Amino acid sequence: MNRKTIFVGLFCAAALVGCGDSEQSLSEKAGKVVGEGVTGFFSGVGSGVDEKMVVETELGEGATKAGLERTTSKASGMADSEKSFSVYLVAHKAFKGTLMAKAQNKDGQEVGRSKLEVDLKEGDADYQVFVFNSQMDSQLVHKYIIDTL
Repeated sequence: MNRKTIFVGLFCAAALVGCGDSEQSLSEKAGKVVGEGVTGFFSGVGSGVDEKMVVETELGEGATKAGLERTTSKASGMADSEKSFSVYLVAHKAFKGTLMAKAQNKDGQEVGRSKLEVDLKEGDADYQVFVFNSQMDSQLVHKYIIDTL
């Protein structure tokens, strides 16, 4: 849907709202309708961007046995000069060690690796950021697999 269509729709809605009997002026009613429409439009854009940033991530057997759980993970975005993604990890058991994230393309081939030292106490949870080699093409990455070393 283009901007012209959105603004025409909002204008028509504002005009219809203005036809009813009320103590509010037409301009107040129109302003309210247009404001709500624009706010909804930008909220939709924001949620669409958030969904696009989510990356598929799995925990390997070692990470699962170590008591780690993953909730969400997102790519850092185009503004990021490094090739990285963040993952929110919950430690059901204390974990101190090295995690490795492997980036895979849609055919399951590895296209990048990143190691990260992690120190989480039992019950801790935090975002962990894996940084990859700058030569890795993030557009090729279909999913990340995180496991212990």
